[in-house]
Amino acid sequence: MIHLSESARLLRSLKKSTQTQMPRRKFLQAAAGAAAGIAATGLSPRKARAAATIGWMGWEEYGYPLHAGTYLTDNEIQLEGTFASSIESILTKLRGGGLGSMGLVMPTWNYVSLFQESGVLQEVDKDRLPNFANLDPMWQNFEGNLYKGNRYLIPYLWGGLPLVYRKDMTLPVPANWADLEKPEYKNQFCMIHDTTSTMFHWVYTVTGVEVATMITPKQLNDTIDYMIKIKTEHARMLAMSYGEGLDALIRGEVQIAAQGWEPMASWAKESGTELDWIYPSEGSYGWMDTLCIPQDAPYLDETYGLLNHAIGTEAQVVVGDVIFCGAVNPTAVSMMAPESAAMYPYNDMAAFNKQAPLVPLPPFEDDGQHATYNQWLEGYERFLKA
Repeated sequence: MIHLSESARLLRSLKKSTQTQMPRRKFLQAAAGAAAGIAATGLSPRKARAAATIGWMGWEEYGYPLHAGTYLTDNEIQLEGTFASSIESILTKLRGGGLGSMGLVMPTWNYVSLFQESGVLQEVDKDRLPNFANLDPMWQNFEGNLYKGNRYLIPYLWGGLPLVYRKDMTLPVPANWADLEKPEYKNQFCMIHDTTSTMFHWVYTVTGVEVATMITPKQLNDTIDYMIKIKTEHARMLAMSYGEGLDALIRGEVQIAAQGWEPMASWAKESGTELDWIYPSEGSYGWMDTLCIPQDAPYLDETYGLLNHAIGTEAQVVVGDVIFCGAVNPTAVSMMAPESAAMYPYNDMAAFNKQAPLVPLPPFEDDGQHATYNQWLEGYERFLKA
C-alpha cells in the first residue's frame, strides 16, 4: 500500500493537468524570488566542504523552504535530499539503514503513530526551537503533535480539500455538499479520485459524525452508497486526478470540483481562469505535514537549527508563495505576496479547523466498532467500479 504526503500527493496529481504546468525550474525561480524578498539572496550554493551534511527525506518541493535566505551558508550546512515516492518509502528508508544517516523526515501527521510504532523517530524538544513560540496557537497546541504523550513531530505546512468553483459560473455557490443533488447542479460538477480523501466530506454529509474516520461499517456502507448515487446520477465525471479536474474547470466542462484543493486556483490563473473555493457546511478534509527527527540522527545541534529555520519567517514565506500551502508561522503572512496571504484564513484558524478538521486515520485493527482502514479501501473500490 502506497501513502503519499498530503500536499505532495495533491501536487503530483495536480501536475497531471494538460492546461497548466509548474516545472521544477519555475519552482526554483519562484523560491529564489521569495527568498530574495527577505534576504537579497536566492537558493544557497552548495559548499565543497560543509561543516555538516544533513540528509532529509520528503517531497522535492519541501526542500525549497529550507533554502530560504542565507541560513545554510551562514551555518555551513549542506543538504542531501532523498525524494520520497510515498510516506511508506520514508518508513522503509529508515527501517532499511537510514537511521544514523538521515536527519530530517517529513510525513503527514496522522502517519507519525505508524512511524513511532516502529521506533524510528526520536522525541523532539520544542524548547530547542525558538520559532516554535511563533507558530499559530492552533499548531502549538494541536493534540496530534503528541503520540502517547510524547512529541515526535513539528508542524510544517497545511491545507484543506474544499469545494472549488469557477468564479464566472451563473449557478449559486453551493453552501452544502448535499446541494449537489439539486437538479441545477446535474452534470455541472466533477468528483475527483483521491481514495480516502474523496470520502471524508461525504462521510460528514451522510453521517453527521464529528470525526470522519470513527464510523461503523454500516455508516461506511451508507456513505459509499451515497457516493455512488452522486457519481452515477449527478456528477458529470469522476476525474482521475486533480489535474484532470482542473482541466475540466478551465475548459468550462464543469463549473465545480467536489472536492478540490486550494492551489488549483493559483494554477488556473496561468490559463486566465478565475477559481475560488468554499468549505461547505458539513465539513471538509484538513491535513498537515510535519518535520520529524529520526533516531540516531547525526549533527543533532545543526538539525535542530535547520528545523527551527524551517518554521521561521523566511522559510514559511516560501511555503506560501512557492508551494501555495498554508504556513504554520503567521509572522510570514505579511511578507507573502498578497494573493498567497489571502489563500488561507490565518486570522481565524479555529474556524478553519471546524470547517476542515484534521482527523486520524481509520483504525488499522478491528476494534469491533469502527470500520477499519482496509474496509475503507474496499468500500472505495466498490465506488470506483460502480
